[in-house]
Order: sequence, then structure tokens, then C-alpha cells
Amino acid sequence: MITDQKLGCILLIDDDPASSFLNGVIIKKVGLSAHIQVTAKAQDALDFITYSGIFESSNHVKPDLIFVDISMPDLDGWDFVEHFRRLPEEYTSDVVLVILTSSENKVDRQKALHLPEIQSYITKPLSKSKVTDLVNKFFPRQRL
Repeated sequence: MITDQKLGCILLIDDDPASSFLNGVIIKKVGLSAHIQVTAKAQDALDFITYSGIFESSNHVKPDLIFVDISMPDLDGWDFVEHFRRLPEEYTSDVVLVILTSSENKVDRQKALHLPEIQSYITKPLSKSKVTDLVNKFFPRQRL
């Protein structure tokens, strides 16, 4: 384990099981999170977030960090951000939202940079150095 202080929960939203598995492995190798929640659908992620707000006293905790892919069926990553922005602040405050995508489209990157809910835009594959950079920037107490 690289850090003594862990984030309570990281939420990975990606419809590709292989990407989710590999991203989870990388996060575990960095030793960053006590819990990694994976959802293949944006709606399931929104349900997880609102459920965690209701049951904060249980093992189910609000995510500290969310990685969301752009390209997904039903609700895509942009739809997720739109729904996330409409959630009550108790569900969204202090949550770092990161686009994690294979899209290197400049339009997508610019769109992300103009949405205040999104703190970062990262292209796949996720790596230990990308995770470390995010932690050092947004979670200085967990500096890696």
C-alpha cells in the first residue's frame, strides 16, 4: 500500500467490463481506496450516489472520486453529468468528478473543461501515474 490514508469510495462508471476491471486493479495497486464501486450504467451510478446519501451511517459511503466514461448506452457520460448536477448538494459536495474516456476528441475535452462539475479529463488507459497525479491535485491529504 502506498498511502496510509485512503479515500472512502471510488465509483467507476463504464459499460466495458474489461476497462472497469483494469481500472480497478490499477486503483488497488496504488492503494487509494477502501472501496471501489463499479457500475456499467450511469443510472445505476446515480442510484448508488443517492442511496449512499441516505445511508451514510452504514458501510455504504458517498464516493470521494468518480470516474465516468463518455460513451455508454442509455445514459452516456454527458447525461450522467447533467443528472449529477441536479442532485442535492449533500450528494455532490466534495466529490471529484473525472471523465475517463478513450475519446481524444477536442470537442469532448473542451465540453468537459466548460462544465464546472468536471474536475479533470483523462484518456484511457488509466495508469498509476494518472491516478497519482489526480490524488496529488485534488486530495492533498492523501498525497502519493
